[in-house]
Amino acid sequence: MTDKKHAAALQSALLALDPAGPEGFEGFLGVILGEITGQSFRLAKSGTQRGRDGDSAFDGGATYFEGKRYKDGLSKKDISEKLFDVVNDDAGLVDLWILGATCEVASQTVREVLNFANKYGFGIVVLDWLKNDFGSLLVATVAAGSKSEAFITRGLQGRPEASLITAACEAISHLAKHSDYPSRVSILRKSLA
Repeated sequence: MTDKKHAAALQSALLALDPAGPEGFEGFLGVILGEITGQSFRLAKSGTQRGRDGDSAFDGGATYFEGKRYKDGLSKKDISEKLFDVVNDDAGLVDLWILGATCEVASQTVREVLNFANKYGFGIVVLDWLKNDFGSLLVATVAAGSKSEAFITRGLQGRPEASLITAACEAISHLAKHSDYPSRVSILRKSLA
């Protein structure tokens, strides 16, 4: 029960971030991906983003990421439109496309997305929020530790949602000590390598 309470507090804080921009959920994804992979990520500017909110800085932009700050389910259409843009714009540059979502992505959708990407020669990692387990977005947020805490604090400070900061930071600390965390973060790091 305690784990679910902490996970819910952390998810609430992420949902309270702005959806876009460097101080929003897109910026948050760039920060945590950078912390986990050891490389920098830059955001795409507003407008036509060609299937990505940002990309990696040190490998010629071969890793794209897309952030979806949704409370409820993400439709297959939401994802397929982005992948269509990636395929139509890609000049063979993308090696990995990462979807970060604050909600759970259905297993059938993940399977179809993986099959689609495989046909076009790039990998996909889905960082989503599972309702009944430690989802990969939760694990990534905990893995980024103090960077996640600082980002959430900066993103919510001075706003009505500032009351969520303390509980989110406590959740990161609590979940980092969970017995399942070391194996989950190891699997996550391998999938992003």
